[in-house]
Amino acid sequence: MTQYHPLRFPGVRTLIDQKEKEIEEALALTARKTYHLSEEHCKEANRLYATEGMSRRDQERLFQRQRILFEVHELWKSEGRRIFDVSELQVPEAFDLDDVQHLEFTLPSNNLYIHFGQEAALFTRHDPTSFFDGVYLRATSRNNIEGLSATFVCGELSPPDACSSYSGLRTLSSRIAAGWSSSEESLSYGLRSRGLWGDEALLDDPIMPTVIDLADDWLRKICAAEQTIAFRHPGVRH
Repeated sequence: MTQYHPLRFPGVRTLIDQKEKEIEEALALTARKTYHLSEEHCKEANRLYATEGMSRRDQERLFQRQRILFEVHELWKSEGRRIFDVSELQVPEAFDLDDVQHLEFTLPSNNLYIHFGQEAALFTRHDPTSFFDGVYLRATSRNNIEGLSATFVCGELSPPDACSSYSGLRTLSSRIAAGWSSSEESLSYGLRSRGLWGDEALLDDPIMPTVIDLADDWLRKICAAEQTIAFRHPGVRH
């Protein structure tokens, strides 16, 4: 169960909260020694928050990505906690998966997480220890047009608690690529045509288009599976 991002992520948040509390205590001590917002105090804050050398704009973007993932995860928790593991799909021989590309299916949930996992081998090129782990999908509307918001997240070969630094934990909680697609078009086409927002290293990664296409394909198969395909065992659907 712990291999799934939605079930691992609370542990990452707990570690982040602990680190931030330690940083706040350290800064309070520094403030008592100097004065609040002094050059020395600001320099120490940048060091502890690992923002040295980062522009204010980059800092804001990083924390914005982190807030978005926190919100996406909270919505997933409050709206059903559905997880679908693509490695557990079992397709009967009589079912032609090519037909999935030409059929319309009802979403099994308005908020779900599709788990790719390390087995899918969707490793990022900029960091061979990081891989695309899955995508959160949520039914949303824009300008009265129904669609899906998608938030791709990454996994690490090392466990979260192996990241002893605040910057490492912060990277784990902000490494996302997000976008939106209308329900009148395929997920792949919608995300490609409208573009993604998020961690620039992920957006520029040459494997990103493959990840988008696979997410579209797996979503179709999962929708079909809810109606016509049997899962290997109940554990695939949580």
